[in-house]
Amino acid sequence: MWRIKNIFFLAVFFLCVCLLNADLIAAIHQINCTLCTNTGYPYLCRTPMGGVACASHMGDTICSAEEGCVCCRSIPGKGCERCDVVDDAIEDDIAL
Repeated sequence: MWRIKNIFFLAVFFLCVCLLNADLIAAIHQINCTLCTNTGYPYLCRTPMGGVACASHMGDTICSAEEGCVCCRSIPGKGCERCDVVDDAIEDDIAL
């Protein structure tokens, strides 16, 4: 009986970990340039867990072991892209 309880507990534990991890990965993809610019940060950064870009000068930040870190940032850094830069091809179409 003790063994069945342990197996059940471990199964529930791993299910919870998997569900929480899925929520975290979904939340990472919710941080985008629109969110960054709406909150006053001109840069969107994607870095590995050990990266420094999401360690300072940042707003919303989410990290996971699988996806690394995603954050909005006020200054440029390695792994960052400026959100308000218009694509040259789009700009050329607008000029026509």
